[in-house]
Amino acid sequence: MDKQVTGMSEKSQGGDLFDLLNPQEEPRNNGGVIKKEEILSSYDFQPIRTVGSWPPMNAGLDATNSKKIGSSSLRYSGILEPHEIAKVSHDKQRDAYDVATVAEIDCVVKKYADNLLHALEGVGSRLSQLESRTRYLESSVDELKVSVGNNHGSTDGKLRQLENILRELGDVSYTFIAYKRCNMVILTMVRHIKAIETFSVYAL
Repeated sequence: MDKQVTGMSEKSQGGDLFDLLNPQEEPRNNGGVIKKEEILSSYDFQPIRTVGSWPPMNAGLDATNSKKIGSSSLRYSGILEPHEIAKVSHDKQRDAYDVATVAEIDCVVKKYADNLLHALEGVGSRLSQLESRTRYLESSVDELKVSVGNNHGSTDGKLRQLENILRELGDVSYTFIAYKRCNMVILTMVRHIKAIETFSVYAL
């Protein structure tokens, strides 16, 4: 197999692709035949590079860059170093902690928001009760104003009636006084007449 790979790589470097385009049958170990296309499809051959074909490493690269290159190559190859594994696990733990923290914050915010909405609903109901009581108080004040106005009107009427009664009483009293005076004058005249009659009797 190594000889076949080496021969095929030499043919690919030489540029002779005629054998690859025109496959020939080769014997199997069990008596069957296989084609070169089947061999090529089973293996992903890369051109062989010599040591001098690699680009020279930059002498100015520091240890950090070399570590990054090594870790990236290991990462691409699926192999991680222990500190890289620890870093990845730490990142996963931090991500999980961040997700848990965000979920907890979301729950707390939702809880306080629900409490705030409940408090606002309570305040709204209290405001509606206050509004209804204010309307009832306004209606009561209006009724009181009407009743006071009616009472004031009735009081004015009663005061006027009392004034009229007092005037009538004054007139009656004045009439009574005048009658009394007339009666006194009449009595005085009667007395004088009686005195004149007695005097005339004695004179005769």
